[in-house]
Amino acid sequence: MSNFTEHELDRKSGLQWDAQTQQNVSVNDQENIKRLRLENEEVTNPKHYDKVGFVIQPIEYITKNELDFLEGNVIKYVSRYEHKGGINDLLKARTYIEFLIERERGRNE
Repeated sequence: MSNFTEHELDRKSGLQWDAQTQQNVSVNDQENIKRLRLENEEVTNPKHYDKVGFVIQPIEYITKNELDFLEGNVIKYVSRYEHKGGINDLLKARTYIEFLIERERGRNE
């Protein structure tokens, strides 16, 4: 249970937050616990990045280099497009690049 945040687990009532149903569920319900653990794993270690074989995860690169929201999303979508969103991820990356271009144009005016 220690993998869950305090927001996800109410130890006093024996309830745990279920993000999928947006409700508290009994921690005694083993099926729900197993599903919540899998959801937690997918959030903290997405499978589409495992397939890529990066030396570091995109989030680690983004945070260590202190990239902002726009820059970070470009890295995220370009890094995963072959293994998750395909062309849609590239289109998302392009959208964030366009935002960056507009931001830089605004700074130079």
